[in-house]
Amino acid sequence: MGVPLGRVGWITGLLVFAFIGINRWAYVQVEAMTHFSTGGTKTAPPEKLSLAGKIKVLFTGVTFPRPENRQTPGDFQLSFRTFKYPSADTQILEAWSIFHPEPRCVVLMFAGYGASKASLLPEAKRLYDLGLDPFLTDFQGTGGSDGDRTTLGFREAEDVAASFAFVPQIGPYKWRVLYGNSMGAVAVMKAVRDGPLKPDGLILECPFDSLLHTVENRFRLMGLPSFPAAELLVFWGGVQGGFNGFKHNPMDYAASLDCPVLYMSGEKDERVTVEQSKAVFDRIPGTKRFVLFEGAGHQSYAALDGDKWGQSVQGFIQSLSD
Repeated sequence: MGVPLGRVGWITGLLVFAFIGINRWAYVQVEAMTHFSTGGTKTAPPEKLSLAGKIKVLFTGVTFPRPENRQTPGDFQLSFRTFKYPSADTQILEAWSIFHPEPRCVVLMFAGYGASKASLLPEAKRLYDLGLDPFLTDFQGTGGSDGDRTTLGFREAEDVAASFAFVPQIGPYKWRVLYGNSMGAVAVMKAVRDGPLKPDGLILECPFDSLLHTVENRFRLMGLPSFPAAELLVFWGGVQGGFNGFKHNPMDYAASLDCPVLYMSGEKDERVTVEQSKAVFDRIPGTKRFVLFEGAGHQSYAALDGDKWGQSVQGFIQSLSD
């Protein structure tokens, strides 16, 4: 005996409603994650949310105020100049250049998801103390640059390329090294893959291996199943950003890196696990070094262990001249 036609219609309607509803939910969540707001209090990291906070985020999405620069190099007793220049889509980027009296090279610095260039000032101070010129750029949507959104490292790669092309206008640097933290490292890797920039070295801190995996990891941090929500977030994130989210994978970008690489990872990082970091590192050809920070999560390694971070960077920069 078959299912009554009326019941088939009712079940079909319910499934269609559920399909539309979960996609609508994913679209709104992505909108909140990738478009910075003009006010409000930033939502806490997923691992620090209470049960009530997790439920609220699931229904309303995160609140992410536009990242601002609340400090300048002057707060670290560093002299600097501010520069503005266009990215590929004519959006204007803002950068700080910190000039060392006798620079060994320039290090172009790019922050992670939802952070402005001011977040990298502690690392910039350590680079300066090593005799390097830090050049810190705000991605579109952050700090002093134009825009109000992020594409999780995809279009930010164009900002990396624009900065790399601009730097020779302010100094005859022998070497140009690219430094990226988290999403900034992803943008750096994609920029090198896309070309034509040819950096002399890369310093990469905890880039994710694939956009899907990093979204899945955040669901696990909230104690929630990731399927099919993670897949829907990646799909709609790509649609809103104008790219295929399932192909935004540093694991693939790694194989195109053709310069020396210093790769850093945190032992306790639950957003980008050590296994995922090593999988990306293993795909990098040529000269490379992997540095693991014991006890570190997804955080500033320079703040956690400045001596180890500084020694690792110093040894890497010295190797460029060997």
